[in-house]
Amino acid sequence: MEQISLFDQTAPHNRTETSIEAAIQIQEHIGPLQELVLNAINKSSNGMTRDELSIELEIPTATICGRCNELVKMGKISSMSTLKVHKNGSHIMEKIKRTTKTGRKAEVLFSCAYKHTQKH
Repeated sequence: MEQISLFDQTAPHNRTETSIEAAIQIQEHIGPLQELVLNAINKSSNGMTRDELSIELEIPTATICGRCNELVKMGKISSMSTLKVHKNGSHIMEKIKRTTKTGRKAEVLFSCAYKHTQKH
């Protein structure tokens, strides 16, 4: 029996032609809430946090988090990192974050459909 990779992004199938075609068709399906989230992020020039998405779309944060996680797994959105230089001269990759309404820092999500540059 062939072992399936944990990192395989294709939909499951039983290796028959019909099953493979069906797996390909469902792989790119985006649900209505996923589409709302993706469209909001696409329209944003500086990306959006989950908190900002929740406020803008008037959808509970828990629902937004689920749809964002699905879109990340589909490769439609992602967080971005910048290279920071510390006082001691060491370098570290740090995720781009923004302050939320509660004062905490949250990662900013960007569309993978285009390259984005952010000025700091």
